[in-house]
Amino acid sequence: MDGLIPASAGRILVDGRVVTKPGPDRAVVFQDASLLPWRTVLGNVRYGLECLKVGAREAKERATHFINLVGLSGFEPWLGCPASSITTLMNSPAACSSA
Repeated sequence: MDGLIPASAGRILVDGRVVTKPGPDRAVVFQDASLLPWRTVLGNVRYGLECLKVGAREAKERATHFINLVGLSGFEPWLGCPASSITTLMNSPAACSSA
């Protein structure tokens, strides 16, 4: 429905236009909160901005702002940990250090 996979039958319309590819007027929401395991925390937060073609400097600044906002400052370079999701880290900041 988001245009990531071509429709096998029928068509999807948004505001009267056929959806053929991803766009800024819709989003993908995964059922399980997860990270791209090969990206750092900063890289995962920047991912959506990169998809929108936001410049590297601005994307880093914006991502860093939100990482600080949710209390994850210092975790930016982490590739992963036993907690394995930002949601878990936000709900239990000590999860990685105690695991």
